[in-house]
Amino acid sequence: MLRELVLGVVLALDVVEGFSSKYLRCQTIGPSPGSPTDGCPKGTVYVSPTDSRAQYQSVQEAVIAIGNKPGNAHILVGRGRYFGLVNVTRQWPLTILGEVLNSNSTINAVEVWSNVAVSPGQDNAVTPALIVAPSWNASLIGSGPTGAPLQPLFGSQDFKAYNMDFNNLAANQSVGPALATDISYANASFYGCNFASWQDTWYTGRNGSTYVVGGTIKGQTDYLFGFGTAWFEKVTLANRACGGGITAWKGTNETDAPGNHYGVYVANSHIIRSPDANATTVTDGKCYLGRPWNDLATSVYINTTMDKSINLQGFTPWGGARPDVLNTTFYAEYNSSGLGYDVSKRLSAEHILTPEEAGKFTIEKAPSTFDLTNNSIKMSKDTEMTTEETATTRRSSRIASQAKPPSAAAPPKERKPRGKKRTTDDSNGEEAAVEVADDGETPASKKAKPASKAASKPTSKAAKPASTAEKEKPASKAEKPESKAKPASKAKPASKGKPASKAKPASKAKGEESEETNAEGDDKPAETETKAPDASTETAAQSTEAGKETEAPKEAESTKETGATKDEEVPKETEAAKAVEAAAEAPAEASTSTKALEIGDVLPNVTLSNHSGDNIEIGTLAKEKGVVIFVVPKANTPGCTTQACGFRDIYQDFTGLDYAVYCLSHDSPKVQTSWQTKQTLPYPLLSDPKRTLIALLGAGSGNTTKRSHFVFEKGTGKLVEKQVGVKPADSPKSALEFVKKHAASS
Repeated sequence: MLRELVLGVVLALDVVEGFSSKYLRCQTIGPSPGSPTDGCPKGTVYVSPTDSRAQYQSVQEAVIAIGNKPGNAHILVGRGRYFGLVNVTRQWPLTILGEVLNSNSTINAVEVWSNVAVSPGQDNAVTPALIVAPSWNASLIGSGPTGAPLQPLFGSQDFKAYNMDFNNLAANQSVGPALATDISYANASFYGCNFASWQDTWYTGRNGSTYVVGGTIKGQTDYLFGFGTAWFEKVTLANRACGGGITAWKGTNETDAPGNHYGVYVANSHIIRSPDANATTVTDGKCYLGRPWNDLATSVYINTTMDKSINLQGFTPWGGARPDVLNTTFYAEYNSSGLGYDVSKRLSAEHILTPEEAGKFTIEKAPSTFDLTNNSIKMSKDTEMTTEETATTRRSSRIASQAKPPSAAAPPKERKPRGKKRTTDDSNGEEAAVEVADDGETPASKKAKPASKAASKPTSKAAKPASTAEKEKPASKAEKPESKAKPASKAKPASKGKPASKAKPASKAKGEESEETNAEGDDKPAETETKAPDASTETAAQSTEAGKETEAPKEAESTKETGATKDEEVPKETEAAKAVEAAAEAPAEASTSTKALEIGDVLPNVTLSNHSGDNIEIGTLAKEKGVVIFVVPKANTPGCTTQACGFRDIYQDFTGLDYAVYCLSHDSPKVQTSWQTKQTLPYPLLSDPKRTLIALLGAGSGNTTKRSHFVFEKGTGKLVEKQVGVKPADSPKSALEFVKKHAASS
C-alpha cells in the first residue's frame, strides 16, 4: 500500500534558489561607518572575523549570546571562513543569514567548516560543522533499529539558514563518517546553502524535519542519511565518488512508532558527477540512488534528472547480511530523466509512481496553521515572516513521538509515541523562556553500517554540548540523570584549592600542569568556535578542584570531582590557579616504583577507557598505524589546551603519514568528552585515572603527571621517540617533525 506523505510546508514564492527578497537588503552589508545591520530585523546580531563593527567574531559566540530567549532571533554573518562546530540548542526560532555579495551567484561568501572524522568508539555526532538539536544526547546517532535512545526534549521550532556553506574537510577522500550537519529533534530549513563531505554529509536525525531548497550537496557514501523526514527541493546532488548509495535512510521501528515512517524526498533536482571528482572515483553507472539503512526505509525521487554516473538499476540492497530489498522498504521514482534512468532496468522492488500516486507526495501551500484530513499537524507561525515564508519546515505526518515545543506552563515533558496524529501548540513568540535541563546520560553507540560504515561500538558516556539556555546562567548547573527534563539546579561553588603555602614548588618538574578538576555536575559546556589557523589562544582554566587532597600512592575511586565551571577566561596567573597548581604538583608522599619504557620497548598491553567510555586495548593500537600518544596533566587547563589544540591543528599531517594521535590524561571520560567537544579535538582521548600507562611511559608517578609525547612505530609497536617535560606549544611540532623524519627513513 502506498504510504502517503503530506509535508506541511509552504514554498516561499519570493525565495528563488535560496535568495530571499525579504532578507536580501539585510544580507548586502554596507561599508563602514554605516550600520552593518541596515535593513535587518530589529535586534539582529552581527558576526564578522574582520569587521570592527561586529558584535562577535564567531557564529557560535552569537548563538550562545542569544541563548533561549523567547521570540524570533536573527544572526547576520559577514563574509569569511569560520572554523569549528556551530551548536544550536535554542528552542525558539533562529535565522542565520550569510552575507551576499552577488544575488545572482551560487557561490556563497560564508563558510562554516570542521575537519573531524569519526575515530573508533566515537558517535558520528562528534564530527559535524552544524548541530541543531536540544541536547547532546538528542544529537547522537546510535545504532540498531531505533538508533540512540528516545529523548524527551524538542529543539528549535524553526531554524533557518540562508546562503552559507557547511563543510567537513576532514580529508580529500572518504575516511569514514564525517558529517557536515546533524539536525535532530528540531525543524530546520536551508536556502541557497551548500554542504560538502564524503561519507554521511547530511544527517536528519530522529524526530527531525528538514527542508532544503537550492544549493549543492557533495558526497560519496550515503551522503544523505537519517532517521527523520527530509525534503530536498531544486538541489544538485554531486557524486564525488561512488559507495553505498546517495541515500541511506532508516524507517521507524513498528513497536516504537506504530504505523509511521520517516523518509527522504528529492524533488525537481539534479544528480551529477561532482566537478571535483577525479577520473577513478566516479565512473559511469557506479553510483546508486540509495540503499536501506533498515528494512523500513523510504526514499522517493520526483522530477529529478540523473546523469550517467547513476547505475540503471537505481537502488541497491544494503549488502552483506541483507542482500535483498524487502517489501517493507519503499523505494519510488516519478518522472525521472537523463542517462541514469531506464525504467526497464530498475530494481524490481522499486515503485514507479503514476501521476496520481506522485501527487500524494507534495509540498503544499497552506495557512499558518495546518489541519490536514488524515494526519493533523498544527504548526506555529513566525510572526516576523511573510505569508509566503511561513513555516518552511514543519513536522511531517511521518514523524512519530514528537515532543512539544516550549510552552508557558513548563519545560517540555517526555511524550510517548502515539501513532500518526502528532500536534504542536500554536506559538506567536510570546511564550515564557524555557530553561533546558539536559537529560541524563544514556548509553549509545555510533551508527553501525556494514562495509562503508564504521563498525558499531557501544558508548557508555557521551559529551554534551551545553544548551544555549544554560549559557545564560552565570553559574554552571548540575545535571541529574533523569529522563524527564527539569530546570537544572545550580552547582555549589567549588572550594578553594590547597593553599600555596602547603605546596612544594621547588620540586615542580618541567612541563607539569595545574591539575584542576572539571565539575562533574556540569559535563556539558557550550560549544565555542575556534578559528583556524590561529587556535593557539584558547580558553583558560574553567574549573577549580574542590578540596582534593594529594593522595599516595593509591587514589580512592570514590573521590568525587566537583567544581564550578566558569564561562569567562581565567588567567593562569591568578592566585587561585597558582594555589591549585602548586597543590596538584606536590609530589606524592609515597609511590610504587615502575620501570619506565625505554627506546625500543614495545607499547604495553594496558586496557583503558576512551572519552566515550569504551575499553581500548592499548597494545593493539600500533598494529596498522604508527601511534603518537601525548600526555597532558589536566584537561581544560591553559597549557594542556594549548598542547591539545596544537595537535588538533596539525592532526591531518599525522594522519597523512599514517599515524594515529591519542591524548592521555588521568581525567575521567566525562571530563575528557566535555573538553574534546569544547575544543573540537578530532582524536580520541584516553582516560588513565590510576596513571597506570602514564607511569609505564615515565610521564609521572604518584599524583603527578608530566607533559610529554611518545611515538610508537607502525607494526612493531616499538617506542622510537620519547619526550618528557615538553613545552605546550613545542610538543605538537616536535612530534610531527620526528614522525616525518622517521617515516622518510623507514
